[in-house]
Amino acid sequence: MERSRPVTGIMVLDKELNVLAEHLFEAYEVHSSDNFLVGKAGLYLSTNNMYRDDFSDEL
Repeated sequence: MERSRPVTGIMVLDKELNVLAEHLFEAYEVHSSDNFLVGKAGLYLSTNNMYRDDFSDEL
């Protein structure tokens, strides 16, 4: 099953589900299915994914 989407966005909602902020990323800028986490410092989204022209799997 293909889980990648070329365009990904995020929305920040309050308790009543009102939209506080939203952002739409460029095509393939982030891989939306599993390269993210929320921590004390905020939201982390990895931009290193196999669909980008500059992808690298080097550590």
